[in-house]
Order: sequence, then structure tokens, then C-alpha cells
Amino acid sequence: AAGEKFYPVNKLRNLALLQARSEFPAASHVFLVDVDFVVSDTGLFRNPQAPIAPHDVLVVPAFETVSADIKLAGLSRNDMVELLGAGAARGFHVSYFPRGHGPTDFDRWAAAEEPYGVKHAEFFEPYVIAPVDSVPMYDERFTGYGMNKIVHVDCLARVPGARLVVLDKHFVVTEDHPRSASWRRTYGPEAVACGLGTRRHWVRAMYARFREEQGQQSPPVPPTLSRATQRLQAKLRKRLASREGRNDLAQQAPIHQVDSCEQRQIEQA
Repeated sequence: AAGEKFYPVNKLRNLALLQARSEFPAASHVFLVDVDFVVSDTGLFRNPQAPIAPHDVLVVPAFETVSADIKLAGLSRNDMVELLGAGAARGFHVSYFPRGHGPTDFDRWAAAEEPYGVKHAEFFEPYVIAPVDSVPMYDERFTGYGMNKIVHVDCLARVPGARLVVLDKHFVVTEDHPRSASWRRTYGPEAVACGLGTRRHWVRAMYARFREEQGQQSPPVPPTLSRATQRLQAKLRKRLASREGRNDLAQQAPIHQVDSCEQRQIEQA
């Protein structure tokens, strides 16, 4: 409906990403993960598994348990392998959207003894640890539910030198849960009407536009950002440039130039 608002998920992700770059200048990587996931008890933050090439994007396998009785905190790799074997856990969303995490190859992970590379495929949306200085910004045209993370991973895979590497010792896990209200407003029976039909049709059209814009580009075409995000990005870049030992940033071209855009492009999402 006209004036309908959807959660600005990618705008908030950009805010978090910019703050990570500004407030933690010594950090080399960022962990891009949803808040409802629990990290395995495998020392991920102490040793994500070396060696890591400068542009490696580390895929952290994602699982979901089928019962709320399973305690998520403190699970080891052996615990997860046992849960998978018993049918008490499965790859995240494999039951209704297998393409989202399919390239991770959960069967291979269960038997793996070392990290392994995988190729990007359309609709792949893993949770990743990525180099903070080269991870793209999120496209803020995508609001609410649908394709918002998929398009970001697509751009991430286009960064020159990027290589997707699945970590064999670590993972994240969440409980299987009902579809969210945001999902229902996009794909469910109460899907919001819009000029293209329903919200589902809008998401599909926006994704098609994104794919057309990107083509075969590498590096990725810069994302569409709101003016507010562009201003914050410029402000934080100046702050970094003024810090001791980071003055080189003042002379560098931004890694990800942003296009000027009408604010309404995002508000009408």
C-alpha cells in the first residue's frame, strides 16, 4: 500500500559496518551474522583457522535444531555432527530454501578435516567473516524481508581476489522457528499490495534490477545508499584518516564509491 514502511535492515547493517571500521580500527575482519545465532564452542574468535589469505571470505556453516529442548550454547563440532546424524539438527533453511546455504555442503562439512573452498552460486547467503576494509556496503533499496543478504553476498563474491572458504571446525546454530511477520508481509497470505502486485513481486523486480546492474562486473557495482549513510561514511573516513598511522586513508580513493540517489528510492521500498 502507498506509504507502507518496511524495516531498514540493510541501512542498519551499514551503520554497524561503518561503526566497526571506525570504533575498532585494529580489527582486520568483521563477522556478518544474524543476532539469533549462537556461535559454537570451538574457539572461533581465538583462532578462526589460519592461514587466511588477505581476501579470503570465511564461510561459517549455519545449522538449525529441530527441537527447542536442545541447548544451543556450548555445542562442540562433535556435538553438531552427532545431532546431524540423529536428525536433531540440519543445515539452516535446507527444508524450504536449500539454495540459500547449499554451496556450504553440509555433508562435506560433517566429514571435513580441513577448510575447503566453494564457489559462489546465485541465492547463496552464508554467514561470513570478511576483511573489514574490502567488504562491500549493503544495498539500502532492499528493506524488510527478501534478498537483502543475498545481494550483499553476491557483491562480496565479486571483490577481486575474494575466495569463499568454509571453516571445518566452527559453526553457528539457531532453533527452527516460525516464519516472521516480515516474511508473512512479503511472501505470506497477508502480503502487502504494491504497484507491481504484491510485495513479493516488488522484491523480485528489485532483485532483477540488481542483477542487471551488476552484470558480470568485478569489482561489484557500488550499492545504492541513502544520503544519511553517505554522509556518515564520509565523516567516519575523515576520522580514520586523522588517526595516527592511518593518514594514508586521506589520500586513498574510497574502496566503495557510492552513487547519489534520491532518498525516495529507498523510502518507497
